Amino acid sequence: MKKVFRTIKLLTLAAAMGLGFNSCDNEDYFEITAITPSEDITFTNSFAEQYLLSLPTANNVAERFVWNEPNFEAQTPVKYILEGSVNADFSSVDYSSGTIEANNQAVMVSNLIAMSEILGVDGDPATTDENGNANDTGMAYFKVTAFVGENGGANTITKESEPVSITFKVLEEGGEAPIPTIAVPGNHQGWSPSSAPLLAASEAGKTDYQGFVWLDGGHKFVGPDADGAFDWGNIDWGDDGTFTGKLLEQDEKDCIAEVAGYYLVEVDTDALTYKETLTSWGIIGEATPTGWDSDTDMTYDSETGTWSITMDLTAAAFKFRANDGWDINVGDNDADGSLEFGGSDIVVTEAGNYTITLDLSNPRAYTYSLTKN
Repeated sequence: MKKVFRTIKLLTLAAAMGLGFNSCDNEDYFEITAITPSEDITFTNSFAEQYLLSLPTANNVAERFVWNEPNFEAQTPVKYILEGSVNADFSSVDYSSGTIEANNQAVMVSNLIAMSEILGVDGDPATTDENGNANDTGMAYFKVTAFVGENGGANTITKESEPVSITFKVLEEGGEAPIPTIAVPGNHQGWSPSSAPLLAASEAGKTDYQGFVWLDGGHKFVGPDADGAFDWGNIDWGDDGTFTGKLLEQDEKDCIAEVAGYYLVEVDTDALTYKETLTSWGIIGEATPTGWDSDTDMTYDSETGTWSITMDLTAAAFKFRANDGWDINVGDNDADGSLEFGGSDIVVTEAGNYTITLDLSNPRAYTYSLTKN
């Protein structure tokens, strides 16, 4: 491959500070010589066989495009633009990341939905293509361009990847979309996203994730790929470095649980915020020996991920609450064994000795059981 050498003029520090220059003729530059990289720039992430698109999941990441960093042999930042098109020849640019310095970029489900609309692809079962087939599948093309210098300027050197094609399918509108989840890998479980505990959003299309997790030290939050799998290389978030409950997607730090324990974890990946509250659980109420005056503490079992206690109860009511206070408490609104924050009192219909189990391990699907011994 023929190498192209080009100089890039950069203002010296003195010129940038405006020291000692009265006209353009006096501007002082130094020159950096860059070359067209000999190696190719290619995508290094794995692509799904098909990407499923639906309006309720529009805010989810469809794919995080990752590529290698070409060497222009110049001490100047390499910048990138990821572009997408519904045409293989890129006669139109239907998605653009804009200029970025990271060698990765998340493309959202909403971006692919916009491209599907350009193609006239939709999830309406009554809509068919010219051959009478369901008009719900389409293809998009993506490429990345690396460059040094001012993009489009005379001194710019670029290196462009070969395009990749991805296939997507638009789901029927009104079809039930899964509740979004994110994983919480970290020191507490060996930093493995695929086996990490999960947080769940309140409903499809929401980014208000919640769940209970035993934390011990550093951890992060990882989103799923297009197939719903959790792994490094997917979009992930960590602390912005201030440790004040703010998240970053790039240049982030590990979130830190300074005290090992069982936390209520609340994350909003749109607002880029998180909150972690250390909890210890007990029961309180007229059914317990101490009534509504104080809690009877439960014990956490790390093997089952549940809290439990065996004790005598009278035929009366009780509730579960954390940290000997009412800020975090759960009850049963429908007497069906499922729990809601601030829910109704749980009624014991017959006095006796009971084993009481509190299971908060399934995000937003909290349950309990009462077993008479």
